[in-house]
Amino acid sequence: MKKLYKTAKYKKHLHKRQLDELKKRRKAKDWLRRKGKNEQGKTQSFIKWRKEVQSSFEIEAPRNFSLSQNINEVLSFITQLKDASKRERKIFIKLKDVEIITHGAIAMLLSVIGELDERKIKVSGDYPKVKHVRKVLDQSGFFNHVKGLIEEENKTTVNTILTKGKEVVESEETAPLVTASMKTIHGQPYRNQPLQGLLVELMANTVNHAFPKAKNRRWWLSVNHDELNNKVSFAFVDNGAGIINTLYLKFKQKIEHLFFSDNAELLNSAFIGKIGSRTRLGNRGRGLPSVYNKYSKKHITRLSVITNDVFLSFDDNKRTKLRNNFDGTYYYWEVDINCTSWKNI
Repeated sequence: MKKLYKTAKYKKHLHKRQLDELKKRRKAKDWLRRKGKNEQGKTQSFIKWRKEVQSSFEIEAPRNFSLSQNINEVLSFITQLKDASKRERKIFIKLKDVEIITHGAIAMLLSVIGELDERKIKVSGDYPKVKHVRKVLDQSGFFNHVKGLIEEENKTTVNTILTKGKEVVESEETAPLVTASMKTIHGQPYRNQPLQGLLVELMANTVNHAFPKAKNRRWWLSVNHDELNNKVSFAFVDNGAGIINTLYLKFKQKIEHLFFSDNAELLNSAFIGKIGSRTRLGNRGRGLPSVYNKYSKKHITRLSVITNDVFLSFDDNKRTKLRNNFDGTYYYWEVDINCTSWKNI
């Protein structure tokens, strides 16, 4: 009786195992069938992209993605992006709900993506759903540096984003950008030596000062043409130490002796020439005063700067302490028909 009892129990156990295996196989088949339906008609690149998204850490961009209108939220997003890169190897940027986007914010975002790319961190994302927002992104030059599809009607544009790094100051590459800008403003490809000199000065500042310890020195220049209003806007950004950090690194004792009330006053003083050369050489260190000089002589207009914890706008003398620190330097300015110093080529 004992032997028969064991045999019956064993058969019952074996039957249960077989049923469990059958359920697992059915579940697997159902999953494959659902997967096949989901992937039906989809390209291999789309399927690969979707798998990449599912394994990435998601960060949502603010709906108003504009530094001029929504600086604190945009910088908070940039901070989240940089912080996530310290622990994540794959990041997905959600842009689909963005309702306002500007070229300066695009340039800053691209500068951070470029930095993450150099650290072998994979960055992917989606597109804004709003048609005119998608157009601004498509025509900014963003997808000349990041993989993505530009809609057919957005492929024709004179806007561009230029980048170089390491020890390079690209005066030859920026010259055509200057003459193209003058054509938008004045109808002819004039030269503009002050504007060309400003670009070279900013590039030199990045190469010589912005990255005191890093080997990879890189800057990004966005040029946006507004042909309707005969105006061109420029955004220049790097992800170096930032102007204020650099000043403290080299002139800590002198800065403390001058008793600046805050970093905003310190930054403003650096631009108007109250702080000496970073290198203490007679023909160097004129970078920030040189930038301000272009503005004060009306070669450029609407000059503003974001660096470390300060936003400085020269047009309205606005100095703002930021809630989120930006480790780098961002310049924005415009050139329009009222600006001076252009010559026919």
